[in-house]
Amino acid sequence: MDNNFDKKKRLSGEWLCAIISVLAAMFVVSIVLMGAIAVTNSKIKDNRILQNSTITKVQNDNSNDTDNAADNIIIELPRAEKPVLDNEMYQNKETGLLTTIGVAEIILPSQVKIEVYGDMPYTPMAYGSGIILTEDGYILTNAHVVDGAEQIAVVFYDGSEAAANVIGFDKKSDLAVIKVDRDDLSPAELGTSSSLVIGEEIAVAGAGGGWENTVTYGHVTGLNRSIDTDYMSSTTVHCVQIDAAANPGNSGCAVVNMYGQVVGIVVVRDDKYENIVFSIEIDDAVPIIEELIAYGYVTSRAQVGITYVPIGDASASAYGIMSGLCVMGIDPACDAVNADLMLYDIITEINGKRVFGSEEIVEVLSGKKPGDVITLTVCRKNITGDVSLFETQVKLSPDTKSVSGYAVPDTEDGTKDDYNDE
Repeated sequence: MDNNFDKKKRLSGEWLCAIISVLAAMFVVSIVLMGAIAVTNSKIKDNRILQNSTITKVQNDNSNDTDNAADNIIIELPRAEKPVLDNEMYQNKETGLLTTIGVAEIILPSQVKIEVYGDMPYTPMAYGSGIILTEDGYILTNAHVVDGAEQIAVVFYDGSEAAANVIGFDKKSDLAVIKVDRDDLSPAELGTSSSLVIGEEIAVAGAGGGWENTVTYGHVTGLNRSIDTDYMSSTTVHCVQIDAAANPGNSGCAVVNMYGQVVGIVVVRDDKYENIVFSIEIDDAVPIIEELIAYGYVTSRAQVGITYVPIGDASASAYGIMSGLCVMGIDPACDAVNADLMLYDIITEINGKRVFGSEEIVEVLSGKKPGDVITLTVCRKNITGDVSLFETQVKLSPDTKSVSGYAVPDTEDGTKDDYNDE
């Protein structure tokens, strides 16, 4: 019995050693297999990278030993092209509603950058924007952009340039038409501003900041705004208010709806507030543009033919005169030169209505045409200090002036002062 027990004990010990040996072998094999898998995965990953990349070896030129020269490796990583989508230009192809990309593609070939030159050659003194109206070279912009220019150059979407001449401009609406000698241009499509609604998306295309081919986007934020521009304070223009970014250089640029149609012309931005820009309504602009092209001026636009500065009650009391409009210049081409008017006369009434500035003049002349006669009430203080009050009549003249101001007296520093025209 004892012998059998010893035999069993020896057998059990041998089996235990065998089992331990097998487990150890399996552990070693698993480690080897894991290492092999890791190496394989690394190779697969490296192969995938190399298949998707272009690797070029450039030898170090500074080494004379080409066998031992270090190599510089340049890796060109792959880059995907932007997908080309069907109808990328349209939000709704059936209605013609465009995407922002579509609007830019439609309007950019029809807008231009305007470079204005003064006495100094080669360097523009100002920049503006314009809208191509016809294939044969008529271009719309703001009057204040080209007023007083010695020379005008137009830069087109493709980078080509051409000299331009002023066909005519209307200071009261701040619109002008210029022309270049070309017959291959892409005219913009003019829409209607009467259908605009608050919240509607729009684009502004021009030369903002002097950078040509600039497009910004925004919305209509207000309608029927009456704006006095810094350029011509004696009248107001009816504007659409928008919030698209506009900068110096955007004057005269196109405001476009999401069908690619011009619905306004940027005229002024309000520096007192952020994101407030005003554009002339295209419905008001079209008849003026047509007359500028046909005649060089607006035939229905009447003017008195004077420049003036308003005199308030405080100044009038100090100088012993009446408040009103102090005559600072008389246009020799207008009938006002034949009236009993002198420099520094004070016009107190027009057709019996007291006048203090541009608002009253606009109201009095509303509906008047060239050839109509108006009555001026005039206060005059002569050299002896005597003050007289009298009436004189003036026949309204066509507003044909193509430069700002008339012959006006010099200020004390020898420069010309700024006066209101009427």
